[in-house]
Amino acid sequence: MYPNPYAAPYYYGQPYGYGQPYAGPMPPSTNGLAIASLICSIGSFVVLPGIAAVLGVIFGHFALGQIRASQGREEGRGMAIAGVILGYANLALCVLIVALVFLIVAVARQQPGFQPQ
Repeated sequence: MYPNPYAAPYYYGQPYGYGQPYAGPMPPSTNGLAIASLICSIGSFVVLPGIAAVLGVIFGHFALGQIRASQGREEGRGMAIAGVILGYANLALCVLIVALVFLIVAVARQQPGFQPQ
């Protein structure tokens, strides 16, 4: 009697034959610079206003370039964009505050009775 040619093959001792079964493609990983960009940009509102914002913008632009070049192997584009936007917003806020301080000092010097120290 011959075995059924359409039946599932029987492997002696190993359910998947020799070696391991194919696991499929790896899921895309998150870009580390995108995470760093978002962390620096959020931290720029709390810890180091100017320096961390510049780092967040730089990391964000590098991350966007790496994500674009990875052809789908890396993700995190939204985090990188958020890091860039928050970084630029913090830099604009810092420039606005510095300009406001200079304006206040200039107006104070124009007032009568102002005596420079």
